[in-house]
Amino acid sequence: MEREFHGMKGTSEYNSWASMKKRCNYKKHDTYPNYGGKGIKVCEKWNNSFIKFFEDMGLKPDKTYTIDRINNEEGYTPGNCRWASKRTQSRNRGVQKNNVTKTTGVNLHKKTNRYKAHITVDYKTIHLGYYATIDEAKKVRLDAELKYWK
Repeated sequence: MEREFHGMKGTSEYNSWASMKKRCNYKKHDTYPNYGGKGIKVCEKWNNSFIKFFEDMGLKPDKTYTIDRINNEEGYTPGNCRWASKRTQSRNRGVQKNNVTKTTGVNLHKKTNRYKAHITVDYKTIHLGYYATIDEAKKVRLDAELKYWK
């Protein structure tokens, strides 16, 4: 690989690029099991060149933004990535693998055998209640998304 000179090493954009590559490429990285270990890859164009990555992504709107995959089942590619705020990213989370309901914000509470609904708003989890059916819990969750996230 040809060495690149871009004067951006240490910038927030460069750090995001380097972290993205580590999550996907280095088996010893703490979060590799959630990225590379699940088959999430960085496209060859970006994996080999920060300049190409920066040409596609541009500057962050501000330093608090991070790279976000629009479709969490796909890898890091120009068509699937954006700079996103923490709020946007919290809304774009995938369903946890141990969630038997396969619905974000709805879990089966094992002790009560009822469906628990919740939503996160401004880094705080709001408990929406327990419901006898999954459909009831999903409806409450959806109503909360409309109320809190508009």
